[in-house]
Amino acid sequence: MATQRSVDIVIPWVNSDDPAWQQAVARCSPAFQPSSCLATEADAQYRDWNLLRYVFRGIETFLPWVRRVFFVSMLGQKPDWLEEDCPRLTLVDHRDYIPAEWLPTFSSHPIELNLHRISDLSSRFVYFNDDTFVIRPMPESAFFVAGRPRDQVKFWSPGVRGYGYLYPHVLINNSGVLSRHFCYRTAVRNHPSVWLSPRHGAVTMAVATATSLLPSSYFPVLGAHHYPAALTKIAYEQLWACEGDLLAEVSSHKYRALSDVNQYLIRGWQQMQGVIVPRNFERDGRVFNRPDRDVNQLVETIAQRKVSLVCINDHETMTFQGGVVEKIRGAFESVLPQRSSFEKAG
Repeated sequence: MATQRSVDIVIPWVNSDDPAWQQAVARCSPAFQPSSCLATEADAQYRDWNLLRYVFRGIETFLPWVRRVFFVSMLGQKPDWLEEDCPRLTLVDHRDYIPAEWLPTFSSHPIELNLHRISDLSSRFVYFNDDTFVIRPMPESAFFVAGRPRDQVKFWSPGVRGYGYLYPHVLINNSGVLSRHFCYRTAVRNHPSVWLSPRHGAVTMAVATATSLLPSSYFPVLGAHHYPAALTKIAYEQLWACEGDLLAEVSSHKYRALSDVNQYLIRGWQQMQGVIVPRNFERDGRVFNRPDRDVNQLVETIAQRKVSLVCINDHETMTFQGGVVEKIRGAFESVLPQRSSFEKAG
């Protein structure tokens, strides 16, 4: 008897070349936003490399346990090749789940913080970015075990480089919210199997152990990996019940703001409750923050399927000389050459 599928995937996407989208941006010029709001940090936030079909191919080939894929965009945007009638695909417009008073938005934060409002979305889902690709089989237990989300605890360090200007502000804001509802020391002591698991890595274990001995008023800044996030609706609903005013304020921003929180807060909420099952995503995944500089290594990683997950992070200083995108596309084609049911025939 076949096992009933109960986990969905959510993928947000935007086509920045769409004239209607560009007009919407122009109407919401940053010049008319509050001073606390920032415009787009870089074109890289919206740029499309035309690799999305390989995200879908990887999901269909290597994650057969997924129930449905919810494809989230605005203004009805979708790639021309996407098969709307695919039974495992649901197209979601921002207007379908984000309250009208907060639209339009060009910030990922409102899009992420309201995902639990999507109609028919499973109570357990995996939030994918459109730059993350599955290239080896991964069981459902890689993301959920007995209904519990799998995640990797990480601590943010001011010495870490490679993140945008906004990143540390958002992480600090997230941890500030968590500190209003949880005592970090109590969380570690109540859930040692979560916080002190070797699956997080030796450094994280050492930091968690050391900081749990500090005064109860201490609360660390939690970081997060850029791999797919296993999330639950109940965590969203609990957070909205406790911090509805803050989340509504963030959701009202047209662009990312220094005062924002993001979906990492949901993950932190799950971690502080001790409901996660530890997993070291860095052992079977690889993030390429500068794929133009590391294109040969990236191509080799994909073609030889050295890991299960590959994240190809765009960057505002990316250069596309030497056929960088073509090389990456060729590597994916060698691993995932077959059209998926999410693609139109022909």
